Parts: sequence; C-alpha cells; structure tokens
Amino acid sequence: MKRTYCICSDLPPDSPVWAHVAQRHDTARRSLDGLQVVLKWPATSPTPDGLPADAVLYTHAEVLAVLAGPEWTPPDPELP
Repeated sequence: MKRTYCICSDLPPDSPVWAHVAQRHDTARRSLDGLQVVLKWPATSPTPDGLPADAVLYTHAEVLAVLAGPEWTPPDPELP
C-alpha cells in the first residue's frame, strides 16, 4: 500500500490528527531530540486536518533518506 509521510513538530497525545494516521502517539518515530515526529497515512486518503504549519510531506523514498540522517539515526559506535 502506498503511503504519504509527513515530518512535523511533535503533537500532543490528544491531537485529533492521531485519529487519521497509521500509528499511535506512543509508537510514532521521533527525531533523536524528540522534537519532530513522522506520521503516515494511506496515499489515497486526504492529508489530515490540523497538521502543524511546519509539516513537510514526503514519499516513501524521500522519508527514508531523511530518516537515515544524523537527526533521526544515532551514530554507529562500531564505525571509526
């Protein structure tokens, strides 16, 4: 199933956005500093109302590239 992804500032647990995305507040992936969250929903569904103004939409390939960055993935202690 194709999905639309969004990275935005974290949302409170009672935000109505959580009712329209594929994950729960307590299981959503967050940036290492905890300030941003990844949301996803079926690509055939409309973009949820109430997303923060800083929300940026991504395709699957685009979000994977972002999540591989240092703000989302801790450095590997095995690498020199």
